Amino acid sequence: MSQIKTTDVYAFSIGPSPFPLRQIAQLSINVQPSIDLSTTEAPGVYRHFVQSSHDRTFSQTQTPPLARPYGPLLSIPTTPRPLRIVIGTHGSSSRTEHLRSIARRLASDAYLYGRVDSIIQDDVPFLEKEHIVGESNVVLLGDSFSNSVTNKWGKDGRVPVTFLSPSAIKVHDRVFQAKHQGIIYLAAHPFCSSCLTLVLSGTESLGLERACRFFPFRTGVSLPEWVVSSGAEDGQKGGIETAGFWGRDWGWSESISFL
Repeated sequence: MSQIKTTDVYAFSIGPSPFPLRQIAQLSINVQPSIDLSTTEAPGVYRHFVQSSHDRTFSQTQTPPLARPYGPLLSIPTTPRPLRIVIGTHGSSSRTEHLRSIARRLASDAYLYGRVDSIIQDDVPFLEKEHIVGESNVVLLGDSFSNSVTNKWGKDGRVPVTFLSPSAIKVHDRVFQAKHQGIIYLAAHPFCSSCLTLVLSGTESLGLERACRFFPFRTGVSLPEWVVSSGAEDGQKGGIETAGFWGRDWGWSESISFL
């Protein structure tokens, strides 16, 4: 007889096994001391278990829950279709032109270093056909004040990033509004469960450039799912003020974030 104990599990599956399940006397996960493994199903059938959001106990389900696509930021080039780069056009003319310059550079780097094709679009025409984007990862340039796609897609509230003003960014419970600060982060794609969205913005023009430097094509550095650049000129901590990964449902995760 065997005992299996583990923690920090949300879902698991038991596949066809070379030994009978009855040899497992007890399965204990998280706070649930014992999980019922009895079954009348035919041998060779996968069995899926998922944790309840109410009491954290496990029960059997017909299909396994789909895991969200995870970072790091370097995951954004892994798109089966051309990368969509969307420019915010609702800010000042100088900011729009700056975002347009960044878009061209990102598209160039994507092809030069990763052989990834890109399609550059303004935010308004993109929104008119957002449902037919297909299986493409999307890069949104500009905050919710300058980019209407960032504004619309960010309203689901799953990722704990809020643009309080064109020069103030809130991540979880901390506000970043120093000069020269930028942010780059992954978020859920509203129409493709296997795709990713990346948002890039800054408190002003130099902040945008600093966030742009963290874009993974040129460097190949495996940065986490969100990064806020430092406003300091000395380049401390590699120019990173704070960074981390989101939780299982794109929410805040205290354990895998440095804020």
